[in-house]
Amino acid sequence: MDFRNCGVGRALMEEVSRAATEDLALEQLRLEVRAGMGLEGFYQSCGWREIGRWPEALRLPGGDRDEVLMTLALKRNAGPVGVR
Repeated sequence: MDFRNCGVGRALMEEVSRAATEDLALEQLRLEVRAGMGLEGFYQSCGWREIGRWPEALRLPGGDRDEVLMTLALKRNAGPVGVR
């Protein structure tokens, strides 16, 4: 069954961002994805940006693929007034 374009992936990415910010107080996330599968475009549309890649780092039966390194800057909550 194909679940593309149903909003499930985007909803999961929103929850990851929320949990990382609110529950874990993180400032950024990092991700490694396999190039050539359309994943870079999806993650970029969710706010991730590519920060590097390792050419032909992944050896697969269908051919070598780049490993793409991505990051997501998380929004920081200001907290109570006067607290930094």
